[in-house]
Amino acid sequence: MRTHWQLVLVAAIVAAAVVSAVADDDNSAAFTDILDYYDNANVGPQPDGRVVVTTNQVLDPAGTHVEFPGRPNDCAFSPDGSIIAVADAWGGRVLIVDGATGAERQSIALEGDVPGYSGIVFSADGQRLFVSGSRNLIWRLVRGADGSWALEEAMYLGDHVTPVGISWSRDDERLLVCFNRLNQVVAIDPASGEVLQTAEVGVAPFAAVEGPGGKIYVTNWGGRLPVAGDVTEPSGNAGQVVVDPFTRVASLGSVSIVDSARFEETGQIEVGLHPCEMALSPDDKTLYVACANSDVIHVIDTATDDVRDTIDVKPIRELPFGCAPNAVALAPNGATLYASLGTNNAIAVISTRTGVVRGYVPVGWYPGGLDVSPDGRSIAACNIKGIGSRNPVDPKGFNSHHYLGSLSLLETTSVVRTLGSLTRRTLENNRMTAALAHLGPPRPGIAPVPLPERHGEPSTLEHVIYIIKENRTYDQVLGDMPEGNGDPALCQYGEEISPNHHALAREFALLDNFYCCGTLSADGHQWTDSGYATDYIEKGFRGWPRSYPYDGGDAMAYSPGGFIWDNALSHGKTVRVYGEFVQAHIQSGATWSDFYKDWLEGTSEFEVTATPKIDSLEGLICPTFIGFPQTVPDVYRVREFLREYHQFLAEDRLPNLMILLLPCDHFSGSATLPTIPAQMADNDYALGQIVEAVSRSKAWAKTAIFVTEDDPQNGIDHVDGRRTLGYVISPYTPRGTVVSKNYNQTSMLKTMELILGLPPMTQLDLLASPMEACFGDRADLRPYRAKEPNIPLDTMPEATAMDPRTRAWWDLYCAQPFDQEDIGDEMTLNLCLWHLTHGPDVPYPIYEYGRVDQIEEYEQFVEAHPHLFEPIT
Repeated sequence: MRTHWQLVLVAAIVAAAVVSAVADDDNSAAFTDILDYYDNANVGPQPDGRVVVTTNQVLDPAGTHVEFPGRPNDCAFSPDGSIIAVADAWGGRVLIVDGATGAERQSIALEGDVPGYSGIVFSADGQRLFVSGSRNLIWRLVRGADGSWALEEAMYLGDHVTPVGISWSRDDERLLVCFNRLNQVVAIDPASGEVLQTAEVGVAPFAAVEGPGGKIYVTNWGGRLPVAGDVTEPSGNAGQVVVDPFTRVASLGSVSIVDSARFEETGQIEVGLHPCEMALSPDDKTLYVACANSDVIHVIDTATDDVRDTIDVKPIRELPFGCAPNAVALAPNGATLYASLGTNNAIAVISTRTGVVRGYVPVGWYPGGLDVSPDGRSIAACNIKGIGSRNPVDPKGFNSHHYLGSLSLLETTSVVRTLGSLTRRTLENNRMTAALAHLGPPRPGIAPVPLPERHGEPSTLEHVIYIIKENRTYDQVLGDMPEGNGDPALCQYGEEISPNHHALAREFALLDNFYCCGTLSADGHQWTDSGYATDYIEKGFRGWPRSYPYDGGDAMAYSPGGFIWDNALSHGKTVRVYGEFVQAHIQSGATWSDFYKDWLEGTSEFEVTATPKIDSLEGLICPTFIGFPQTVPDVYRVREFLREYHQFLAEDRLPNLMILLLPCDHFSGSATLPTIPAQMADNDYALGQIVEAVSRSKAWAKTAIFVTEDDPQNGIDHVDGRRTLGYVISPYTPRGTVVSKNYNQTSMLKTMELILGLPPMTQLDLLASPMEACFGDRADLRPYRAKEPNIPLDTMPEATAMDPRTRAWWDLYCAQPFDQEDIGDEMTLNLCLWHLTHGPDVPYPIYEYGRVDQIEEYEQFVEAHPHLFEPIT
């Protein structure tokens, strides 16, 4: 077996690095350097037509780029190439678009369901379409005489099967479908929906292709089934998976071989991590397997079932993990293989004769599905995140769930003709031309500075405190600060409620252009902890078929680059974790008021303990500091943190990296919890207490505190739905400044890595902009004094004078399911939070900031709850 590196391309990259990033564009006058272009821009569409997204990347899609609300996971050309079917996992629908222009022809809702991870296929005559649901259905659509499509009765396949990766048997008589949660591949009668045959395969099968010699090939995301002696972790609600003993991340991938006659597994081929889509050559001799978590495509000889070649798709050999090849498609003549690189926002163009990547084509944000037209003239790529969280109707404001997905249509002749310039655009959009400088080794003799230029160079700082909070946009909290780019009309938890958030922004630095990379807690905690969201995560929206991995519990959700605590430990640093990825154990019957009383009186009458949800945290967590639920106030959590902090100081063993989860700005509702403003005030005061204690300690001169939200959830912001709170608090922070550089969570992780002398975990934290504007050369050791809350933290709803409608809003809020994070109805939660903060008579700004479908949802809510909107008489 040989591995192909892109040696020639590396030289081309070096040469291209000296070329202006926008030299070929007519609209390049405003920005002549790609780094300045990004670093000084707000997220979103730019004057020259590009789009800046929240991962330090720029989008400049080639070909025809069609945007639409939703998150498309998969797509397929019809047999005649006239139309493309697109599975929209967020919108719960199938789109039928024109095969030449991408124009929408029809939208068909999958009632009560959403498309799953992958799986959409036409019948050979083009008259029927089969689409995987997220749980237990395959949807059947039939084409009418007028060309329109209609739903037929769906195939019910059994509870909790998660059908994925539909393909046809070689005789076009059976559908081959992977049952992802059951570790099975099945053959189904397309007419009756009956499961005809079942074979046990590996962990989490994803795609099935019938090859020559009566063999069916099945990719297994999690590799072979565990055996005695393996180190395993749970994969959500679907059993165990073999993991790396240190990081506890899924560590195997395989392709099962199933005898199509006996329908039994006869063997497995070991491949890279997270094998996804496959493509079989026209002559049946070669099978191509995309492995999203290894950045490779394996080339399998179907005669011997050996891995003959391995194609590394990274544009630069030295880059760490992070391309995410998740789908492949062959030209009809078999000469060219196309691979969608999710994280690189690109399509790799590969010669099948040489196994060399010839170049890259820029598309939209996170391509996840790929197909080539039957005549080979067009390529279709569905971009799961499209252009980000943008409102296609009204540009006044956004929330993070304004998903605007897209479809890229590429003419193959144009791709061949312009591949050189397209490759350069791809590299520049991903900041790869700048990566070479960051890949250099530490320089000898470099004096320590607060923020070193290269990974591994010395810093004057030795301790990092990383605080992760929950679910607020910038405008929701700091929109009332005139110093920054805020919208007071959208501020819900302003200075009266959050005096410490405001004081810290004024006394240190106000970051008004800082973004979450994710949108909700399932991907948000992956971004905060590892600087990456895997293909598994990106394709899990909205159905979350296997898990909603906000607090661990699913080894296949984690980045193969590991977590920031793994990175620190493996490079000789000490770590302590408070509340992140832990399971809470709370004394039966204990309430929020009990723990608040314990905090007030300095007692510990009521027991609360934490155990790790992921074994790599064993021995690292504080046993009395929990994350969720919100039965415990944040000030109690901080008391437990400070108890250890002062003990560590006294013993001169303060950890290098301390990670804290302060979740009470997530909010929850019940008769035993405080009001929403009081919950925010609790979170605010807890944050202030941490900064005060640290800034008055002997370690202050060598400490930096970083604060972010894990995600913005569904809050509204006038710049972008992912703009959020970000703080850098250290003696070297330029006091009283407004920092409008474009930073995000990978920027924050990169900055922490530079301070602690750690290497990058993935391409995204390598290529991120370090937060240089947040550090000066001279230390200012003035301590911070926490601001006392303006609202009693124990303000309870029964003690609060509420008019009848406000009380009704509170009752509705308390009725939501808060036993797990982020599972309540978003419209209901947002309306409750808005009216519980602003009062029942201040209109929710849905008509100013809402998408068409959200406006419709709002109007349906109003119709169903008229008593909440009737004026008080």
